[in-house]
Amino acid sequence: MNNSKTIEKYCLFCGTKFNLHISRKNTAKFCSISCSKKYSWKQIDFRLNIINKLKGRHLSPETEIKKGQHLSPETEIKNGEHISKETEFKKGSKPIHPYTSIELKKLWKDKNYKSYIIRKSMLGRKTTPNKPEKLLLTLLPKSFKYVGDGKLILNGFNPDFIDKRRKLIIELFGDYWHKNTKQRDKIRLGIYKKYGYKTLIIWGKELKNLNKTNQKIKRFIHDSQ
Repeated sequence: MNNSKTIEKYCLFCGTKFNLHISRKNTAKFCSISCSKKYSWKQIDFRLNIINKLKGRHLSPETEIKKGQHLSPETEIKNGEHISKETEFKKGSKPIHPYTSIELKKLWKDKNYKSYIIRKSMLGRKTTPNKPEKLLLTLLPKSFKYVGDGKLILNGFNPDFIDKRRKLIIELFGDYWHKNTKQRDKIRLGIYKKYGYKTLIIWGKELKNLNKTNQKIKRFIHDSQ
């Protein structure tokens, strides 16, 4: 039974009953952020707004784009606006109609479109290094830069630390999360290799012994030269 400060409502998207504080009775419409986003995406005006923001942006099949940079397996060239014949996002192009759910699913399978959306989403959240990442960063040479905030997306995957000159990536894997994503992480490492990067994985538990972890990093850099 509800107390005097809470009421029950039904989610506008999934219909699930949820409790909320009475002060939010006129504003809360969804049981979760996920339902709110799914509902928004079904609105034509919202989709048109996203599509219009993509006008003039193009990701070629061979590259990944971050701000001011064009990445390919062979080279890294400063660019930021690259247009080819294969894309729907040509400068000045206007969609005839909003994408249907089927079209959006097909579009999401495009690795370059997916990488662009993921990068924009992460940069919008203004992600900063967490405590383990900050600790690991103290062990890394200055040539390694933190890009775990979405600055660099390779075919849908976002590395943690990267040394672009030596083509090296260091990933910090959380012990709980990544023990359940072995297949996805195998794909991740394959993608990095495709782009010419060698990868070292540091597990969260390894940060309990910084001297040992530091030696592991030094061996990785030495053996990669």
